[in-house]
Amino acid sequence: MPAAQQLGGEAVGQLLQAAVDASCFEGLLRIAALPAAAQLSSNQVNQALTAALDSRGHQSSAGCLLRLCKLPAAAQLSSQQVVLLL
Repeated sequence: MPAAQQLGGEAVGQLLQAAVDASCFEGLLRIAALPAAAQLSSNQVNQALTAALDSRGHQSSAGCLLRLCKLPAAAQLSSQQVVLLL
């Protein structure tokens, strides 16, 4: 969707939260691929990672985890957040 490529960080953050709340991993995967996903906070990425890990049996969760881990905010996760994800 060309229009989605124009979304700002706040809108992408809201979409990401909606996808997490709905356990929509295909949506998470697509949202994480948007250019503005680079503006997500480490807390937003942490919530999405937690949701994907909680649903590892879902077909799209592995791809979602990989995509989320490539976002700049993933590198900003605290050691406490990383330990809880393990």
